[in-house]
Amino acid sequence: MTPAAVLAAALLLQAPSASALRPLTPPAPPIPADAAWVNSVPLPLELLRGRRVVLVAFLNMGNLRSRRAAEALKAWWDRYALQGLMVLGVHTPDYEFDRDPLQVRRSVRRQGIPFPVVIDTRRRLWDDYQNEGWPAFYLVDHRGRIVHDKLGEGGYALFEREMLSVLASFNGYKPGRDHRPYAEAKREACGRATPSFYLGSRRGVKTLRLGKDANRPIVDSRDGEVALSGAWEDDAEALRYTGTGKSLDQLYLIFRGGEAGAVLSPGGGRQVRVFIKVDNLWLHGGNAGTDVLWDDSDRSYVLVDEGRLYSIIRDPNKESMHEVSLFPDGPGASVHGFEFSDFCEAQTETK
Repeated sequence: MTPAAVLAAALLLQAPSASALRPLTPPAPPIPADAAWVNSVPLPLELLRGRRVVLVAFLNMGNLRSRRAAEALKAWWDRYALQGLMVLGVHTPDYEFDRDPLQVRRSVRRQGIPFPVVIDTRRRLWDDYQNEGWPAFYLVDHRGRIVHDKLGEGGYALFEREMLSVLASFNGYKPGRDHRPYAEAKREACGRATPSFYLGSRRGVKTLRLGKDANRPIVDSRDGEVALSGAWEDDAEALRYTGTGKSLDQLYLIFRGGEAGAVLSPGGGRQVRVFIKVDNLWLHGGNAGTDVLWDDSDRSYVLVDEGRLYSIIRDPNKESMHEVSLFPDGPGASVHGFEFSDFCEAQTETK
């Protein structure tokens, strides 16, 4: 049994604590009884009422900002789980492949998330909380009322102060003198980043077919441009490669920022290598994302074995826009979208 499951079972044996001093605020919507869970047995909010302060966190592991926000949540879980805080992650699917509980369980394990995660397959919790994006935090006091919320990254120190205030009202908890709030990334060397976007016929951006003007200069007006050559087809939520692995069958992307991730999935139950170049050069240790590998000829690629976000590029030249080219080595590979960060966001946060 996981530590989260043990903690959930232990809650049944605990008595309610002291009353809160907060004014009346909206009650937190309940978790659907038929929802699937990771890292825990089903853990309804009614069970936690009077026993825990709850941080409900909307995340999606196909989203770079969610991944970074998860680091703050893990730090708070380590610090305050035994002091009266329950962290509940809510995974709301963004693609068909991340509706699968086994897929979500693998993603949670890969990211080292220790706290319970509920799978919001039908977006019922998303709608009930009137949520607007990832990551989003909702702080629920021990009476089941939403007392604080935030959307997006940053502001963790302020949110932690609010959390400590609610814990103090609940059970009198006060951190020690050596307490330091969760440290956010240093805000330096910032720069603009290309907005994240989807591909595919249902909600994707417009794509171009390369022609005689393929080598025109990379200028600001081309930021976020996607172009294709070779055998690509529009699916509902992806561009799917139908060719045989020719190096000229490529997807080209113009972007700026400190980090780029691609949401990729294989086809036909097989692994596929997706080769990657930036500015027509193979990646190297200084600019490769964490999922990049190299073959015997030092060609950079990611091994796509399941649908997820793959880290492909980090820390390119800060002053320039860049052209990325992707080319699979076989049919079936799908490109669902891209995620980007500026140079502040791409820095690793420390605890």
